[in-house]
Amino acid sequence: WSETKLIKKFVSFKDAHTLIGEDLEIEAEKIVIASGSSPVIPDVFKGYENYLVTTDTFFEMEKLPDSVAVIGVGVIGLELGQAMSRLGVNVIGIGRRPNMCGITDPELSTYACRRMSELMNLSFTGVESVKEVDGKLEIKTGGKAYLVEKVLLTAGRAPQWSKLGFENTGFDFSSGKRPKFNSETRQLVDYPHIFIAGDNSGEKQILHEASDEGRIAGYNCVNEVTAFKARTPLMITFSDPNIAGAGENYAQLTARGANFEIGQVSFEGQGRSIVKLKEIGMLRVYGEKESGKILGAELMAPDGEHLAHLLSWVISQEMNVNEVLNLPFYHPVIEEGLRTALRSLRDKLGLGHDWPLEIKKR
Repeated sequence: WSETKLIKKFVSFKDAHTLIGEDLEIEAEKIVIASGSSPVIPDVFKGYENYLVTTDTFFEMEKLPDSVAVIGVGVIGLELGQAMSRLGVNVIGIGRRPNMCGITDPELSTYACRRMSELMNLSFTGVESVKEVDGKLEIKTGGKAYLVEKVLLTAGRAPQWSKLGFENTGFDFSSGKRPKFNSETRQLVDYPHIFIAGDNSGEKQILHEASDEGRIAGYNCVNEVTAFKARTPLMITFSDPNIAGAGENYAQLTARGANFEIGQVSFEGQGRSIVKLKEIGMLRVYGEKESGKILGAELMAPDGEHLAHLLSWVISQEMNVNEVLNLPFYHPVIEEGLRTALRSLRDKLGLGHDWPLEIKKR
């Protein structure tokens, strides 16, 4: 083609280089798959579709129900569940285990579950049973029964491969596998002329990550294939207080056998948190023992979205603890809590004290 064409039609693979649709057949040297994801519907809710709301349909509702069970207390479940609770909806949030929003640090996880449970109704024992009662759904969890008008499913989203006809390329889906890909080039391992971007990769299902992936896939389709380094991981839950992470998390560091220490601060009693009437939060910062370099952090904190950004930036610059402590911190601000955590980490690492920058003599 000598020009770009946008064709709004459903297509599927005829073979590894050919896409077919209604009155359409296209052969391509390069193909990008960005088919997105779809909500996971747990088996226990099959047959109760009239009561179900997904992340695809939630914002199409013209009126909020009086009562909702939110299934899944990950990022989306907590954000929407807490928002509805504060708007007067009777909410019960249900998770399968005492963990939320992908927190991997055990101490922070315990703290977050306890404090969030004080702010909204949460259960961490999963769904025990479901049945219809007088035009509502009765859901049992934690030994209690809740009657709800709607169920919001936020238990995850599955990559959409089933409608692509990708098996026509010769790939075998029978064992539940999905095509493997190179995260640095976005190429499928067994089909290097096919690239993948966005939710259908099953990795980080976040807009800014999908945007980066699409840019890499698009570039590599029309240029010599180049490997790209991913940005420093940054995850934010827009709950109140925010839950966030930057860099490597506790589980990743532990899994790779990293030699690290942890600096910590509580936002209960922290100056600016008191003024804001938001004395809830804990920040855990991870630093490498040998170099003092900041490796990552997990947190629940007021204005945590901003702390996470600052941490991701200094991690990207591979800064050590004292280099960050030599940067300015105003008073009174939430960032003073970050300084306290960094000083705690510095002391555990045995790096000595931070001082204002020395004036060099002429």
